[in-house]
Amino acid sequence: MDHFTKTLRITQVITLALAGGMVVVMAVVMFMLLNVQPAGFLAGKGPQVGGFPLITLVLCSAGVFLLAVSFILPAIITKAQVTQWAKTAVPATGELKDWETNDVAWMEKVDAPSLNRLLMIFQIEKVILAGVCEAAGVLCAVAYLMETQWIAIVLLVLAIASMVGRLATKGSLNQWLYEQFARLQRG
Repeated sequence: MDHFTKTLRITQVITLALAGGMVVVMAVVMFMLLNVQPAGFLAGKGPQVGGFPLITLVLCSAGVFLLAVSFILPAIITKAQVTQWAKTAVPATGELKDWETNDVAWMEKVDAPSLNRLLMIFQIEKVILAGVCEAAGVLCAVAYLMETQWIAIVLLVLAIASMVGRLATKGSLNQWLYEQFARLQRG
C-alpha cells in the first residue's frame, strides 16, 4: 500500500473510531437514563439560571465553543506547519497547469520527503479536528446525563455528525495536497 493510501486509511480509521466512541458514549448515557436514573442524576434539583439548568448551560456552551474551534484550530495549526515545511521544501517539476487533474499521478513529480511531510500534516489536521469534536460531544453527553435537557443530546449528535461529515476522502486529500503544492509553486 502506498503512503498516500496508508495515510488516508489511518486517518479515516482514527476519525471513525472517535466517532464510534461517541456513539458508544451516547448509548451508555441512554442506558443509564433508562435503567438507573430516568430523570437525570440531578433530577431537576441542580442550580438554575433563568429557569434553565446551569450545568447544561455551561457544558453545552463549552461544547458549542469547541465545535466552533474545530473549524478554526486545525486550519491554524496546518497553516503554521505548512509554512514551516515550505521554507525547506523543493518545488516539484513541471507547470502547475499540468497538475490540474483528478487523479494523483502528479504526485509522482513530488519528492518523497515533501509528500510524506504533507501527508503527516494532513493527518494531524484531521485528528485534531476529530478530537476537538469528540471533546464537545463528551461535554454534551455529561450534560445530558446530569440534567436530561434535549439541547445536550442534539449537540452530541451534531458533534458526531461534524466528525463524520468532515471525514478524509481520497478526493479531499488529493485536493488538499494540490493546494499545498500549488502554493509552493506560486512562491
